[in-house]
Amino acid sequence: MNLLNLPQIDTDLTPYVVLNIEEPKHYRIKEELKNIFKEKNIVYSYHKPFPYTKVSKLVKNGVIVSDNPMDYLLLYRNASEVYSDRVHACIPTLAFGNKARLFSNSPRIALFENAKIPDVRERLVSIEGLKEMQDKQIAFLASLLQ
Repeated sequence: MNLLNLPQIDTDLTPYVVLNIEEPKHYRIKEELKNIFKEKNIVYSYHKPFPYTKVSKLVKNGVIVSDNPMDYLLLYRNASEVYSDRVHACIPTLAFGNKARLFSNSPRIALFENAKIPDVRERLVSIEGLKEMQDKQIAFLASLLQ
């Protein structure tokens, strides 16, 4: 993900925090975060697919929705922090060197344990030593091909 070399882009909202809370059981958390960050620029994102009529309503309410994954990657690349109940929002955020916190009990949490950040559900985290982990994985895969 971080090897895509997506640019950092300054906007009128920079720096901004992304709230990507989609599950109804987490709406209380979303409201708490909105209150905590009321003095910051907040960008809301939503990953679920919607018919166009609903998309236009969400966009009017300041929510980013897209069929293009690159839109989300650029959003997370340039965010200072991301709070989400979606693993696939936190993974690219962390890969780009930014901070994230996950509100989920998904079995995919193991991905974070492999990256030595098992506490991603308890606090805002970032990945240390990502380049070294990537180099090690690439070397292992290369050894399989020899």
